[in-house]
Amino acid sequence: MPIFVVESKSETEMKIAPMLLLLLFGVTVFAQSPSKSHIINSRDYYYGTGISSNENHAREEAIRELSEMISVTVASEFELIGTETNMEYDEFASSVIRTYATATLKNMEQIRTILPDGQNEIFCYLSEAAVKRLYDERADMTYQMYLNSFANIEMQNLAFALKNLYFASLLIKSIPEERVRVKDTEISLEIPRTINRIIQGLKFRLTGDRIISMCERQLNFEIKYNDNPVSLLYFRFWDGNQIAGNGQLRDWKTTIKLVGNSVDFDELKNDLYKGLAEHDLTVLKNYNTLELIEQLFTAHQGQFVDDYMRDAATFLDTAKHQKYSMLYRDLPYSPMLELLAYLQDSDFEVFIVTGGEIDFLRSISMQIYNVSPENVVGSSVKYKYDTENASVVRTGELGSANDKHVKPANIQLHIGKKPIFAAGNSDGDYEMMEYTLSGDGLSMAILVNHDDAEREYVYMHGTEKAVKDAKTKGWYIVSMKNDFEEVFERK
Repeated sequence: MPIFVVESKSETEMKIAPMLLLLLFGVTVFAQSPSKSHIINSRDYYYGTGISSNENHAREEAIRELSEMISVTVASEFELIGTETNMEYDEFASSVIRTYATATLKNMEQIRTILPDGQNEIFCYLSEAAVKRLYDERADMTYQMYLNSFANIEMQNLAFALKNLYFASLLIKSIPEERVRVKDTEISLEIPRTINRIIQGLKFRLTGDRIISMCERQLNFEIKYNDNPVSLLYFRFWDGNQIAGNGQLRDWKTTIKLVGNSVDFDELKNDLYKGLAEHDLTVLKNYNTLELIEQLFTAHQGQFVDDYMRDAATFLDTAKHQKYSMLYRDLPYSPMLELLAYLQDSDFEVFIVTGGEIDFLRSISMQIYNVSPENVVGSSVKYKYDTENASVVRTGELGSANDKHVKPANIQLHIGKKPIFAAGNSDGDYEMMEYTLSGDGLSMAILVNHDDAEREYVYMHGTEKAVKDAKTKGWYIVSMKNDFEEVFERK
């Protein structure tokens, strides 16, 4: 029991003290909590109800309902995200989860009622003000992780720098704001940008190459970041055939072992990968759409879907288009966004049907287009389930190339309804627009013609057939040059 030593009090002070304590106690006793009906009828609270013969089960159900109402992910869900992203849990991660749980639940109040059948009814609630404080605390916590990463970068401990940044990127997803700003820093953008800068600043130098046997080879590397030796880094490496495993660097040196067929791997023998690695985009002309899809999808085999989607979102948040010097996420066509908003405001259900990769677009479909991920149909790989990590993994095998005649088939597979309106911009949309106008009721299709050399590009390759047949098919042609008042939204 703690012992407190204080100065002695006079007799009068000793008499006053119990009176003050009694007065304070009386205030506490007579202060009334809001009633359940008041909370439900008020707009000042978030709440959830759970009913069970077990009081703890009832409380868990109430918390889950409360969490869904205010879009708060409690600690168990946060830990699930970490598992899905294949992260190992050490003392740092555990402390993050504990703090996260405390920030989520510490201001919650509850009302317990015993129902006539003997079951427990637990009613949990939080005021809007408490929820606002919760999100502010979470933003501050994320900002502190962001600052911690720079301290680790200074020490060239990139393992802990990236760990801070990755956990910050997970935590920030639970804040219901697209852009989160703390102390004049837009951390929702700066976190992925910092991750990208670290990755781009890394340089691997081969210092040793030894053939141990016909089926085993050892490679030694020195790794620097911005020309300074790296003290600690965790990474994954590719052996030319498949992702071979995890690597670890300490004191700027690491060893990688190649086994089996990978022993003969010396350079990128794939012309496409080699060209892209050397920033030679002319190599794309040597492949048709299907070949490009197959080749590029193979590069991500073995990756967890959640990791891939996070990488895709990071790319769109950090990479800039060479011609426009704008982030890729800021380059959707303005009239396209206006059309989507008009259709959604008019109670149309909108789907994105694209030849692009489905998970890539799903990573940002809600933020950019206000289209939920389940309403995106695109090209895809086949997946497999990883029982050890309870996660879905991408394979290198093509599942569907969502182009031309495949689009109507995938519309039936994923949506189950024939569209009444379609917009396309190439021969790859020909069958989709044709399918849309084949119904009995009212329908419409438009074809965007890229004919604006000054504000975008002029190209007809892959659009010749659609433009030629548009009039006879009943499709409206929209000229980007003549009909687009604005191509990209002015920032």
